[in-house]
Amino acid sequence: MIASFLFFVLVACWCCCDPACSDVVYLRDQPPVFGRVVSEHPEHVVFRQRLAGDTAYRERILPREEILYIVLTVDPSVLGQLDPAEPASYRELAEELAVQRRDPEARDLALRLYLLAARYGDRQLQQSCFRAMLPLARSPAEEMSLRALAWQTLGDELRWLESAPSRAELSPPAADAEQLVRLRETLRQLRLGDRAEAAREIDKPWFGEAIRQYSSICSWQDLRVWSAERELKTEWLARILELEIAIGRSAADSRADEMKNWSELIHRRHPHRGPVTFDNVTEFDLSNSIYRDGKWVKPEK
Repeated sequence: MIASFLFFVLVACWCCCDPACSDVVYLRDQPPVFGRVVSEHPEHVVFRQRLAGDTAYRERILPREEILYIVLTVDPSVLGQLDPAEPASYRELAEELAVQRRDPEARDLALRLYLLAARYGDRQLQQSCFRAMLPLARSPAEEMSLRALAWQTLGDELRWLESAPSRAELSPPAADAEQLVRLRETLRQLRLGDRAEAAREIDKPWFGEAIRQYSSICSWQDLRVWSAERELKTEWLARILELEIAIGRSAADSRADEMKNWSELIHRRHPHRGPVTFDNVTEFDLSNSIYRDGKWVKPEK
């Protein structure tokens, strides 16, 4: 019932609206606006309008007399039917929304629904939900957290999943163990003031190739410039030390090839984080598991 109703609404949106498939309000003598209906009132509608880039919004109060009609991506009454006692209904709705991953709000809602289904469902439902939600991750870090949660919930027999998490994210392919040691030693020399010796190594092509994977901390060009200066600024020293630490972690990871699964490697890379749980894997408060009056709330006891 839920799927058939939502399918009708989605078809209407795809036919009549922009491809991101947000809620649409058609106005008198104005272009339609796309975004999300926050709440409806007798005299007006509160609307979060999507601006350029699909990430920025502004909230508007739209008087009823200016509105011709509203097309909703998900009718609130559909969300209101969801019940933790029937976790498969969360997954059913999530599957319909997941195809709209270009719409950030549809994607976020799908991710929330999959997590709720996994939290309240049995092992079979959990497994299917985790498989489906991984492509919805909004960042590599979130994908890693979701995989870790799947591992902790279901065990590692699927090694969550074999393609996960991108080995490029977990261990550096560009530098071998010997090069990592040379990188750290060169950076230590630079940090401690032996800049002439460090500069000779930093200028070599192997150094530039090996350091490239750490460019988010500082670039090869940065290090070449710094090694030519008479003194290192405090901010430069901080970044050099951060780089040394990152390379030290990579060296440790390069010795972890005997590990049987990516989950152990995540634990090693992030020992300070503690276990990932349904409560901290995303910003969603999953204890608020039912939808009433336009918001997610806790079930009544």
